Formats: sequence, C-alpha cells, structure tokens
Amino acid sequence: DRNIEKHFDSQLMSLQDDVKRRLAEVKPLYLTTAINPNSRIYRFYNEAIRCYIYGAFEASSVLCRAICETIAKRYIENTKYKNLLYGKEKTKESAPSIGKILKKLSIKRKAVDLYYRIGKKADEILHSKDEKTVEKEAYETIGHLQSFIKEFYQEHDFSAEWI
Repeated sequence: DRNIEKHFDSQLMSLQDDVKRRLAEVKPLYLTTAINPNSRIYRFYNEAIRCYIYGAFEASSVLCRAICETIAKRYIENTKYKNLLYGKEKTKESAPSIGKILKKLSIKRKAVDLYYRIGKKADEILHSKDEKTVEKEAYETIGHLQSFIKEFYQEHDFSAEWI
C-alpha cells in the first residue's frame, strides 16, 4: 500500500503544473437555457474538460463529438425530420447522417462545419490505429465544440457562456 501511495504521489506531482495550466485554459460551460444542469450535455461537457485537464486528450475529443451529436439529435427529434433518425424501415446504411439532416433544417453553415470537424477528429481517433491526439488538438476540439454550442444555441434563441 505504501509503495502504491508513493507511486501515485510522484505521478501527481509530475502532472501538477500541466494540470494547473490546462485548467486555466478551459472554462466551464454555463448555458442560460432550459437545459438541466444534470443533463447529458452538461455531464459530457464536464467530463470532456476533466479528460483534457488530466491529459486524456483522445477521450476529451471523442466526448466532444458525443456532445455535438446529443445536441443535434435532441433538436432533430422536435422537427419533421425526426423519422430520419429513428424510422423503423430505415437501415443504418440508408439513413442520412446527422450532419445532412442539420443541413436540411437550414442550420447555420458554421455550426454544421464545426459539427463535421469535431466528428472527423473523433473518427480519426476511433478508426485510425496510428492516430495520436496531442494536447493542442484536444484544446482545438474543445474550442470547436464551444463555438458549435454558441452557434447552435444562438440560432435557437438560447445563449451559451463560459464562466
């Protein structure tokens, strides 16, 4: 037990400066909307930030895509295109992507582009065995996510702020 404790102490000490610096770089999300602070969006966002702060850059980036998808799906579920997400007769191959549905809904091009950019990074992480995400890329992905959220919610009369 004592050796394990010493090991963890030395590991944490070596990470301390990086964790402090990364913590100062990113800000928690405050959505002034009807979204519940216990919702998936908040939980995923906070988890993505924690992953980034502690150096789990790939996990952080993949969670950013999960957040975008959750936001987009919840929006689409309240539109006439809901059946394109969940239609019983649709196969996975014939259903349009979430990004294509967002385009049909005339979501701002910038938000759709950010959605695709975040998704592309996550795909590279999940499907390319040689992908190694570095801190700068994870930080950029979080920035893209923050811009996506801001663009998406501004378009729908909500606001997003970082405190």
